[in-house]
Amino acid sequence: MTDTQAIAIRPEQQVAVALADHTKRDLLRHTLASSLDDTEFELFCEVAAAKGLDPFSGQIHALKRGGKNPKMSIQVGIDGLRLVAIRTGDYAGQEGPYWCGDDGTWRDVWLSKEPPAAAKVGVIRRGFERPLFAVATFGEYAQYTSFDGKRQLNSMWQSKGALMLAKCAEAMALRKAFPAECSGLYSD
Repeated sequence: MTDTQAIAIRPEQQVAVALADHTKRDLLRHTLASSLDDTEFELFCEVAAAKGLDPFSGQIHALKRGGKNPKMSIQVGIDGLRLVAIRTGDYAGQEGPYWCGDDGTWRDVWLSKEPPAAAKVGVIRRGFERPLFAVATFGEYAQYTSFDGKRQLNSMWQSKGALMLAKCAEAMALRKAFPAECSGLYSD
């Protein structure tokens, strides 16, 4: 590809071009997507290319979960969702995040050592009168793991609970504000 051809390709098309390159495709297949079978890998590449999201940048991930018969799920990182919103030309920023404890008082910074009870984010979309807010509660979104038969928060939720909860609220707000563009894109 010449420099002139590279300039003519829109940023969201660059992912499809990169995934058509056998060297990059093999690199993806043997590193970030090594747990996928051939069909799952092809599906993942198709979704990444169609949405213009770069797996090498962590914008989109293929994960397998589920014990003896794991199933693949395609998940989008918060940066991927932000990028999808920005590409619409209608993303006009956001309000928040805000957090609250059990007292129900919303704060613009979370300083407690205990995790917040909830986080909310409002996404501003051009043409809408008000931001579209979404609220995520810790009880509904915190991720747990089992260790020595005990249920405990996973390491990210233990150390960065407020941040993780804010990302969940932001992802929900982005999907509310841009439902067609974010259709089928779920955050990890």
